[in-house]
Amino acid sequence: MWFKGCFHLHTTNSDGELNPIEVYNYYKDKGYDFIAITDHKFFTKLEKKPDKDLLVIENSIEFDIGTNLHILGIGLKNNIYNDQKNHQEIIDFIIKNKGIAIICHPNWTWAGKFNKLSKLKRYHGIEIFNSLIKEHIGSPFALEKWDYLLSQGNKIWGFAVEDFHYIKENIIFRGWIMVNARRLTKKDIFDSIISGNFYCSTGVVLNECFINENKFQVSSQNGEEIVFIGDNGKIIKVIDGNKGEIKIDTEYKYLRCEVRSEEGIAYTQPIFIGKE
Repeated sequence: MWFKGCFHLHTTNSDGELNPIEVYNYYKDKGYDFIAITDHKFFTKLEKKPDKDLLVIENSIEFDIGTNLHILGIGLKNNIYNDQKNHQEIIDFIIKNKGIAIICHPNWTWAGKFNKLSKLKRYHGIEIFNSLIKEHIGSPFALEKWDYLLSQGNKIWGFAVEDFHYIKENIIFRGWIMVNARRLTKKDIFDSIISGNFYCSTGVVLNECFINENKFQVSSQNGEEIVFIGDNGKIIKVIDGNKGEIKIDTEYKYLRCEVRSEEGIAYTQPIFIGKE
């Protein structure tokens, strides 16, 4: 089953506009299946949830050590905040505590420099789209950095997020992930994300994304153009329509796909296929 969620949300416990229950209801009413509230340096806990329609992945936080390069820790095994000296220590702390580590907004005023990102190890992914950065200096997209890291042999996933702080139409409900999981539980969601069984989107909904007989096949509900991309962001094949496929070529280290339309873009996770 496909479940819709968002991992980067703030409340009045840090610098958000809405309190935790208001954020919970806001995303539940919009049809989200799961969220993680990630206040700065603070573990927000919902003591009483209005109902069980929305899974909250608790013990989540945004680590901030005074630079624009922040790191999300999703679903840590405990909620004891521990100040770390540098970004690698933050990542190691998250992994040690069984969480998911995601580099935040790497194109916010170029916070995530190419060399710095390439030196960090063991994180699960980066935000390839962060809608809040539309309001700041930088780009909401970090696809160039994703392709750079993938081309270096880093097996990391891409995430689309809202980075919710306040209600504004052009940035709210603009970035999310769709996870293919057996059940709506933290364990099943985590298992699928860690294995890369999800995609992220700014508007396009996928029907299928799979490998069959040495072909990478994708179909969507509302896509208009399919773009297959390989090493260093090279465009390998472009197809008009809402479904398409490409033969897997071991010349490339990885392949990924973007399904585009006027409504937005869906980004598949990379498949790793070739030479190291």
